[in-house]
Amino acid sequence: MRAGARAMGGDVRDAFDFMSRYELYDVSLSQNKAGKSFQSYLNDYDAPFVFVNPYGDDSDILSFAHEFGHFVDAYVNYNASESIDVAEVFSQTMEYLMLDYAEGSLDAERLENLRQIKWKDTLELYVQQASFAAFERAVYEADPEELNADFLNDLSLQLAIDFGYYDGYSEEYYALSWIDILHFFEQPFYVISYPVSNDIALQIWELEQQEPGSGLEKYLEMLPREYDGMIATAEAAGLQSPFAPGRIEKIAGELRRNLKLDEPGSGVDNYSLAG
Repeated sequence: MRAGARAMGGDVRDAFDFMSRYELYDVSLSQNKAGKSFQSYLNDYDAPFVFVNPYGDDSDILSFAHEFGHFVDAYVNYNASESIDVAEVFSQTMEYLMLDYAEGSLDAERLENLRQIKWKDTLELYVQQASFAAFERAVYEADPEELNADFLNDLSLQLAIDFGYYDGYSEEYYALSWIDILHFFEQPFYVISYPVSNDIALQIWELEQQEPGSGLEKYLEMLPREYDGMIATAEAAGLQSPFAPGRIEKIAGELRRNLKLDEPGSGVDNYSLAG
């Protein structure tokens, strides 16, 4: 992470050095930590703080990168008010960019493994977070007289089936899994921001692939923004709205290409990403 942040330079490097110098992070492995990762702003110190509950494997680099993206945003903008969608643009973009800029500090095999983890995470993000949004909508639209544990469990299981990630035999797990989604309890209607903002993050990543440095330049350009809403922020930066015609098909194509889903033996040849 340090190598990647310094390779990016500018505000990203400065934010990482600030975070490191004043120990504004906790990424230690402990069974006693809260079961989530987040960035918070310490108003009394006018400084962001990163908390990561790690698994103890390479995927922790992505978790740290995600929360560090929030840290950079809060560091540059002094925790200025913004929409959740805008906040998630900076965290998710940092994950994609970090894998490009940390390249010199990771061996090729680990780097490729991390890229595959990230693309699988992106696929899961579009499918599962959309199902979580459907869950919330159904719960808030339901007759209060019907709201009980059985209703919620049945809904959770049915949506896992409808959205295609039910494994066919862990029925109890998928019925009860809604309990683990902290955003349902702490920040209702947050979950759909992940796939919506990921579209903007991918557009920035695409710029980086077309011309190294251009995606990073766009990211740094967008940081000290004057806009609160995601669409206004994206349009001011010359990017497309995630709701523009063809965006979902474009992302489906990127997922197919990077996950090699159309190659023989992938095991998912008939899976429709644009469904």
